Amino acid sequence: MKLSVNSFSPLILLWIGISFCTTKDAIVQDQSKVLYSIIYLIHGDADYMYYDENGKSIRADENALKEAQTIAEKMISGEVFIFHQRPEKKWLWVIPRKDRRMWYYRNGKLTDNQKYSPHKDRVTFSAESELFRNYDHSKKSTIQYLFYFGHQIPRQNGQSYDRSRPSVAVDAVTVAEGLRSFLLDSSEKFKLIVLSTCNNGTPTMVNMLRPIADVLLASPQDLHLSYIATKAISLIEYETNAKAREIAYAMAQDTFQRLSESVQTEISLSVYELGLINPNNEQIFTAYRSYLSNSNPKDPNENIDCAKLPFFNDFDYSTGVHTWYRTAQFGRRASTFSHSGWGCELFQNITENNSFTSYNIN
Repeated sequence: MKLSVNSFSPLILLWIGISFCTTKDAIVQDQSKVLYSIIYLIHGDADYMYYDENGKSIRADENALKEAQTIAEKMISGEVFIFHQRPEKKWLWVIPRKDRRMWYYRNGKLTDNQKYSPHKDRVTFSAESELFRNYDHSKKSTIQYLFYFGHQIPRQNGQSYDRSRPSVAVDAVTVAEGLRSFLLDSSEKFKLIVLSTCNNGTPTMVNMLRPIADVLLASPQDLHLSYIATKAISLIEYETNAKAREIAYAMAQDTFQRLSESVQTEISLSVYELGLINPNNEQIFTAYRSYLSNSNPKDPNENIDCAKLPFFNDFDYSTGVHTWYRTAQFGRRASTFSHSGWGCELFQNITENNSFTSYNIN
């Protein structure tokens, strides 16, 4: 679905204006204050090479890092943490080196830059969250935004996600627990989480993240490695009451427009207002778990539109979900012109118990 300008809120129209001119000044803030925290987690311990339309090779993680640093320099009212999870190497094949990097920006200025290593306990993001907590947060706002860039986060059995640490499990459970560790208080939530990955706009991931976030931006199916654009986070510098939903809308629109001009494959982005989904669709998560437990996987690395599953249409899946979608320009999906906004794992020769029926998915 491609949105018209008339469907945008005033805040998004403000962002469109900012994107094309620089005449609007940011809100002047006391430079000693930190009104928000932004966390970038950029996974680089895998193959992130792709080629642009001119045939130039690009490392997606390095590209995401450059964009994050550029954005951090413009966020003069808060702080930005950037973690680059680079491959872990060893001296003489034995002694671990500190290959991962952290950059800390406060009020638009780089104030710390250090190398670090993942923890031996192998808990996802434990080293990053510890570094984050080492800073004095006692006099800061608890408003937090978190952006993750990487490959698809598996639902389970996520071994080999890190190329240099193949025995470490990185999956939906460990990632959700790791993201929770950045919250300074159990009553807090992230205003916005962005998963710049493939196939993670799913009932599983939404269910995992709804206790710790207000809004989620993710792709229910494939996402090009050029990633989700996050520069619209600068809206909080121009509008003190910027809503996470509208920031996510602006990011999705930016990304949708850029990808529409550069790729021929399917484009799908969804914004999930997790508080609206929570009370209305509790049963959808139970039904999806039943679907998963009674099915044989065909390709767990490929999603389909959940609306193609008969049981999914028994629920209200549209409340709280806003989707940007464009069909593929070629191939078997070229005739699909709409999307529910939810991605479900693809199975073959599915046999469901109880109220579900036996069926195949084409």
